[in-house]
Amino acid sequence: MESSSEQKFYNFVILHARADEHIALRVREKLEALGVPDGATFCEDFQVHGRGELSCLQDAIDHSAFIILLLTSNFDCRLSLHQVNQAMMSNLTRQGSPDCVIPFLPLESSPAQLSSDTASLLSGLVRLDEHSQIFARKVANTFKPHRLQARKAMWRKEQDLEHHHHHH
Repeated sequence: MESSSEQKFYNFVILHARADEHIALRVREKLEALGVPDGATFCEDFQVHGRGELSCLQDAIDHSAFIILLLTSNFDCRLSLHQVNQAMMSNLTRQGSPDCVIPFLPLESSPAQLSSDTASLLSGLVRLDEHSQIFARKVANTFKPHRLQARKAMWRKEQDLEHHHHHH
């Protein structure tokens, strides 16, 4: 038996501003409908009351293959920018899994609404834009099954290592 709920691995987790929970849930359902199973949203799966936001965030980053940043005009709060920074940093330090941070522009927002801070932070990353004509194809190309499996294998290895550390 799995010892705790933290042992679950998600193919993606959507980080979002508090006000955008409904959008995060919709996007998760849409991605799952497009064939990317086992998605999570920060509010549903990682926001544990009474725990620090940052440890919740680190859990989300550690337990998912892809980190999706839900870009809306609400995303501009300091916490979100901090989330982006932390996700980017762990993106660099994670072995074997670069490119796991995906800025996502949902139907509910337009690029014009994003602040220059957000835009410049994410300028080096290719955005997944839900307004795109070929959105479904881009999703398929981004979340390729072999990439997801590779991430999961890496995660298993890390879990095993952590497990051994605790016991010795």
